[in-house]
Amino acid sequence: MELKVATTATGVPGKDITIAQQSLSLAEGLLARALTHIKSVCSAGDQLLPERLDQYQLVSYDLSFCAAEIAAGKALIDYAHRCGASDERLPWAACQFIAEAVQAIAARLRARPADYGLEAACVADCFAAVDELGLAQHYLRGQVMADLGRALLGQGGEFLPTGLDQEKEIIRDTFRRFADDVVMPLAEDIHRQDLDVP
Repeated sequence: MELKVATTATGVPGKDITIAQQSLSLAEGLLARALTHIKSVCSAGDQLLPERLDQYQLVSYDLSFCAAEIAAGKALIDYAHRCGASDERLPWAACQFIAEAVQAIAARLRARPADYGLEAACVADCFAAVDELGLAQHYLRGQVMADLGRALLGQGGEFLPTGLDQEKEIIRDTFRRFADDVVMPLAEDIHRQDLDVP
C-alpha cells in the first residue's frame, strides 16, 4: 500500500483542516478494511453469527470507538467548513480533536493488528504517513492545547459559532439561561453536600 503525503501541518488552523481531513481519511481506510474483516469472520452469507461476534467482542468494541471518532471528526470538518470563516477557534478545535482521535485510533489498531485483519506493516505505514502530516506534532503540543483553551475561555463563555438560525439560537440561549440560573446552583449544592440528584 503506497501512501503519499501531500503537505504538512502549518500551524494555521484554516489551512490545516485539509491536513486533518487527510489524516482522518488515512485512518478511515484502515477502519474500512478492519470492518470488512470483522464482517467476514462474524457472518455466514447475509447472516450475522452472534457466537462469532461474541468471540470478536473486544475488536468490535474498539472498532466502534474508531468509527465514532472518525464520524465526529468528519462532522467537525464539515462544521469548520460551514462556520469556520467566522471564528478561527473552530478549525483549531477541529484540528486538535482530529489529531487526538487519529492517535487514539492508531493506538488501538497498532495494539493487535491481526485481530482486525490487518498486517502490522500496513498499520505502521499508514500511521507513519499520518505522522508525516505533522498534525499531532503541532496540535497536541501542551502549549498549543493550552492556547486553544485560553482562546475558548477568553470569549467569556460564548460558544463557537453554531450555524443555527435565529429561532434555534433563541431556544439555545433559553436553555443556557435555565442551566445557569436553575441547574448550576442545584448541582453545586448536590456536589458540595453529597446529596442525591433529584
